[in-house]
Amino acid sequence: MSYIRQNANIVKGDELWMFLGREGSEEPIAFSTQHSLNWSMNTTSVSSKDHGNTSKVIPGEGSWNVSTEALFSIDGATGAATFDTLMSIKDNATPVSVKFGKINNYVQTGIVDIDNSYNWTLGTPYWKGQGFITSLQASGSHGDTANMSIEITGNGPLTKVTTQPNE
Repeated sequence: MSYIRQNANIVKGDELWMFLGREGSEEPIAFSTQHSLNWSMNTTSVSSKDHGNTSKVIPGEGSWNVSTEALFSIDGATGAATFDTLMSIKDNATPVSVKFGKINNYVQTGIVDIDNSYNWTLGTPYWKGQGFITSLQASGSHGDTANMSIEITGNGPLTKVTTQPNE
């Protein structure tokens, strides 16, 4: 019997990041705690008497969205998207560029970027697309940290990127 050993190809949750902003200048979400990417596809029924008691479908339109949870941050996170940044994007109703994948330069002991000297980058492959902020929420409870959540609905395809732009 063989046992599965730790595999370097398994991505830990801490390494999975989401970047957003204008195309080519995307930033990670400041103080994020969770990210999700969801892709789904509608189907169209083509069942007929020929199929008996079993339904038959064909693929239809696909859609995707991303969401994130983060500690609430207004400013002070140079090089990262804060609540203020997200509110500005939402207020302008402009599409936002989204990149989602494993961060290339993850430091297990934590990333501290006090002097903006750390350059966060995504490794390959990662997924990218354009979307609109469809939900932005801030909340806080007495005695706890304030949080924010954001949802972006894709507008067009979600594309897999396998090479870095400068390669």
